[in-house]
Amino acid sequence: GFRIEDCTFVTTHEGNSKAQLPFREIQFFKDYAEYTLPDTSHRKTLSINDVRNSNANFNCAPTQTTPNCNRNLCYHLRFRSFDGTCNNFDKPLIGSAFSALMRLKDPMYDNGLNAPTCKLAKFTYCSESWLCARRCATTVPDALPMPN
Repeated sequence: GFRIEDCTFVTTHEGNSKAQLPFREIQFFKDYAEYTLPDTSHRKTLSINDVRNSNANFNCAPTQTTPNCNRNLCYHLRFRSFDGTCNNFDKPLIGSAFSALMRLKDPMYDNGLNAPTCKLAKFTYCSESWLCARRCATTVPDALPMPN
């Protein structure tokens, strides 16, 4: 089985060879002599063509593939990844880049798909009870406190 004491090596992408850190880096890492480097081989990068294609497909970007978090377990136990993968070992893609967000409430659009809402919010300080958000934002007095 895996033990935290097993995290005493540095892996590289050149054949996963073991390597020692120079003394100055050992001092920099505050007495932690060796670290595991993150495995970025499963990460997806987007080119300008990928962005153009995703915009043509209703802004749906390609999704990440599920990474093997055990491959760099020592790294993931100590650090968070820059793209959010493996920050949650039970569900490695939750909160990662290019993953769908879960809604707390059902979406409310005027056309049921993507049109801005104009009749869903009631503003008592406006002259009409149901106003479009843009119209209400332009008619709200400056004296009204606006939270950031």
